[in-house]
Amino acid sequence: ILQHIASGETIRLTDKERLFLQTLHAAPGQMLDRKTLLVSVWDYADGVETHTLETHLYRLRQKLDICGEAGMIYSAEGNYRLKL
Repeated sequence: ILQHIASGETIRLTDKERLFLQTLHAAPGQMLDRKTLLVSVWDYADGVETHTLETHLYRLRQKLDICGEAGMIYSAEGNYRLKL
């Protein structure tokens, strides 16, 4: 469960959503590429074609939107970072 400090709203996260956020949080200010995230979060082998990351990100942004934080995950050209 993730709790938004300002609003007190709670958000239920799946294990992969939580690990995705933790992985981004562990690299403050850094852009992590898609390959790195697929290996770190989903334990996928290099070169696997999947839309898992994008699907999880879409659902996670929907959950974060409840607290007005959908934009907290910045993405550009296959790279991702948290806006803190």
